[in-house]
Amino acid sequence: MEQQANREWKKHIIDDTWSQAHAMTMVDLNRDGKPDFLTGKRYMAYDHDPGAREPLGIYWYEFLPNEDGSVSWVKHVVDYSTRTGAVMQIGVVDLDGDGLLTSSRREKAEFSFFINSPERKRNMKFGANAFIRSDHFGPEQFPLLPRLKEAGFDGMELPLIEHPVKRDPQLRRELEGIGLECTFCAVLPQGFNTVSDDADVRARTIEHWKACIETVAELGGTILAGPLYAPVGYLPGRRRTADEWKRAVAMFQELGPVLDKYEVSLAIEPLNRYETYFLNTAEDAVKLCREVGHRRVGIMFDTYHANIEEKSLSKAIQTAGEYLRHFHSCENDRGIPGSGHIDWPDVFQALRRVDYDGWLTIEGFGFSLGALSAAVSIWRDLAQTPDSIAFDGVRFLREASRRAERNAS
Repeated sequence: MEQQANREWKKHIIDDTWSQAHAMTMVDLNRDGKPDFLTGKRYMAYDHDPGAREPLGIYWYEFLPNEDGSVSWVKHVVDYSTRTGAVMQIGVVDLDGDGLLTSSRREKAEFSFFINSPERKRNMKFGANAFIRSDHFGPEQFPLLPRLKEAGFDGMELPLIEHPVKRDPQLRRELEGIGLECTFCAVLPQGFNTVSDDADVRARTIEHWKACIETVAELGGTILAGPLYAPVGYLPGRRRTADEWKRAVAMFQELGPVLDKYEVSLAIEPLNRYETYFLNTAEDAVKLCREVGHRRVGIMFDTYHANIEEKSLSKAIQTAGEYLRHFHSCENDRGIPGSGHIDWPDVFQALRRVDYDGWLTIEGFGFSLGALSAAVSIWRDLAQTPDSIAFDGVRFLREASRRAERNAS
C-alpha cells in the first residue's frame, strides 16, 4: 500500500497467482541495498479459500526500480511443491557466517531452513527437435546424432505423434552411446482430444497419454511437452467453454499418479490463435496448472507462439515463473534463432529472473515434409537448409547465453 499526498492509500498488487500468505518479511536478500519481500503459502489455512489445496511454495520478490519511478517486483522460487510452506514466522539470519542470509520457517508439516548460496552459473541444456529432418526418428536418422553432439547440443527432442505409440529401444542405446539426452514432444493424433465432449474419446485419449508417459520413461526422458489439450489445428469457430476447461483439468489431474510413477513431467504448450482456440497465453497456462495442482504439470514456453500472442516476451516468461518446465527457442518466423526480431537479450534476462535452468530446444521444421510442413504452414525455405536452423541456431543461443551471464555478473 502506498500513501498518497492526500493521506489516502493506493493499492499495488505484487502477485495474485497464489493465495494464503500468512507470514512475510522485508530483507535485502541479494545484497543490492534494496529491500526484498520473503514470503510463502500456508497449506489450507482456510480450506474454503481459492487455492487452499494448491502446492506449498516459498518465494522472494526482488525490488527493481523502473526508470519512471515505479517499482517492479520480480518473483524468485525458493521452494515449491514440497512439504515446506510459511505459517506465522519467517526468520532470516546469517547462520553460517558467509555474509549471505539464511531463511528458516515453520509449517504444519515440518520445520526447515534454506541456505542462500552465492550466485550460481546457469547450466541450461541445448536441444534440437527431430522435426528438422522428419516427423519420426528412426535408424535412417541416426547419422545426425554425432553431428548434433559435435555442434554443442546436449540432447534431441523426439516426437510422439502417432497411435499406437512406437517404442524403439535401439534409439536409447544410440543416444546414450553418443552422450546425448532426450526430451519428447507430442501432439494428439486424429480421433483423440483431451477436452472432447465425447466420454469415449476422452477415455481413449487418457490411455494414449499414459502410453506416451511410459514411453518417455522407457527411452530415458523426463519431459513430455506440447499442446496436450486438443489437436493442433482444431478450431471449432468459438471460444473454449467452461466444460472443456474442466475436462482438461480433470484429465491432467488423473494423469498425476502415472507421472509420479514414471518420474515424468508434462509441459503444456500455449499455441498461437491460428493453431488452437484453447490455450494461447502464459497467463492462461498458469491458471490451468494452478487448477491441476500437481508438481509434475507445468508449462512449455515457445517464443514463436508467444511472439504472436504476448504483449511482452519477458513479462510472459516471468508470468510462467515456477511453472516453466521446458522452453522452445524459436525465431519469429521459425527460422534460425538470432536472424529475426525476437529480443533474445530480453528473453535470457527473463529466464534468469525466474531461475530457469532447463532445456532450450530449437524447434525447426523441414521444408518439404508433407503433412507436417503443411500443419505448421511452412510454405517456403526459412534458411539455406533445415539443418542450418539447428546448427547455426545453437551457436547463436550459446553465445547469447554466455553474454547474458557476463552482463549479469
